Amino acid sequence: MILHTNGIEYDDRIRKEMLTVMKLYPDIKFKIFAIIDGDVNVTEDGVSDYGVEYYIPQLKSRTKYKPGTHLLAKAYDFYKTVTPMLKDFDALWVANERVVFFVAFCHKPIIWDWHELPTPFLGRGYMKFLLRVLMKRCKAVVHANPERIDYIDSVRGLSNKKRQFVIRNYPNFNDADKQTDEKFATFKLWLGDDDCVYLQGAGSEVRCGLESVRGIMAIDGLKAVVVGKFDEKLKRQLQEEFDGELERRMFFTGMVRQKMTPHYIRCCKVSLVLYRKTRPNNYYCEPNRMFQSIINECPVVVGINPPMKSLVEKYNFGVVLKDDGSDVEGITAGLKEALSKHNKIIEDIRKNKDKILWNSQDDVFCKIISSAFE
Repeated sequence: MILHTNGIEYDDRIRKEMLTVMKLYPDIKFKIFAIIDGDVNVTEDGVSDYGVEYYIPQLKSRTKYKPGTHLLAKAYDFYKTVTPMLKDFDALWVANERVVFFVAFCHKPIIWDWHELPTPFLGRGYMKFLLRVLMKRCKAVVHANPERIDYIDSVRGLSNKKRQFVIRNYPNFNDADKQTDEKFATFKLWLGDDDCVYLQGAGSEVRCGLESVRGIMAIDGLKAVVVGKFDEKLKRQLQEEFDGELERRMFFTGMVRQKMTPHYIRCCKVSLVLYRKTRPNNYYCEPNRMFQSIINECPVVVGINPPMKSLVEKYNFGVVLKDDGSDVEGITAGLKEALSKHNKIIEDIRKNKDKILWNSQDDVFCKIISSAFE
């Protein structure tokens, strides 16, 4: 596995992919070679908490250039440093754009895994041409949902169409901390018996934070819990707008452990999941918090983003708005509809939530691995 990531232990999609391949093919041995985002530049050699060896090389280019600059030079330095260590491996599973030199020059079967849209390649015509050439070198190209494949095809960036696969970032477990904490106890006392909306990481313009809060506050008696970071400037604006009413009806947790989030979700009647359509990567996303809400039997209200819209409508997992969440009145109407249909939506979630579990994609993994070695 050749990887550009925020951290070996924090990349949940990579963890799930590695565990699945090892489960299906016990004889396949993996090692991760990674470049870590940020300015850390030390050699690290170890074993991940899911049992895969990893190596993070020290790169001369990171000492030479400032963080966030000369990314192509750093990517090439990573390629030159790691390539001599790959001679004993039969195939490469590479993730995202900073590993492009491995796709271009390594003479081994390649699986190219796109966790996000390949935005750097979708601008100028010659970059799209390069993307098509690189795809032809791959045994498999993996995308996060079928709508992203369709989008790349629509802007003439797709080739090797029979080798395109989808692995959606479904949850692979519904694990929660066995012990809750003082913060959660405070939240439970604050909530009482009132209906509550779940918001996660909503304090940004991209996630319609301002509109979300205003839409919730327009419904008398409805409360919300905001899990994760929330922009302080935006929070002050809302405090001025709603005065003391904001603290009475909005509970801001700050950062919480990942395995604590199910406890908060299970206390909520609805989960609001919005992304503006200003950029293709946002428009064609389907965030993990949507899947986690559904698995925990919390109906969702989503925008018109195609991946979320198609999934929610197909299985009646909640309500789809008429826009991306830019209209406050639309959010309020969507929440009211979800609350009024709550029992029916819960019935449909219980019937269909097994279809969005990670292990439902085992057959796709088999096809990907088979394509690499055929």
